[in-house]
Amino acid sequence: MTGNISTEAGAGVSAGDTDTTVVVTGNVSSGSGYVGVGADSGASVTVNGDVAATGEGAWGVTAWDADTLVTINGNITSDDTGAMAGEGGQVIVNGTITAPTYIILTLGESSTELTPEDFTTPTTMVNYKTYTDDTSTVWVRSAYTITPSSRPLPLTQ
Repeated sequence: MTGNISTEAGAGVSAGDTDTTVVVTGNVSSGSGYVGVGADSGASVTVNGDVAATGEGAWGVTAWDADTLVTINGNITSDDTGAMAGEGGQVIVNGTITAPTYIILTLGESSTELTPEDFTTPTTMVNYKTYTDDTSTVWVRSAYTITPSSRPLPLTQ
């Protein structure tokens, strides 16, 4: 899909099958408390833009079931939950998450809310913060700093 996807009352993107791969080149937004991007049953979704979900109960991104992967190459904003992964689902965020509830991980009847400070160390993906319950995982790109070398640079003429 090339371009932006916007819904006032419905999921922005929803994919649910092992053979389903969705790539969106643009932003995704959903309203009325619906999910911005949702995937399950082994589907794969990549958004090369931002995801915004508005309304009470809105989820920015969800990934359910083993072999399900959602990759967001932008930022996630939500009026409720930024990212939710359950039953082996995985989410990669190459931007930031802005939401009252940062991340929720779900396994069976148990759900765990995580803040930005609740990442796991050591990380399981270089340059990312890992949020996991050992079954489902959300990786959020770490801010990193480039430190200048203490060696003097060679002079050229």
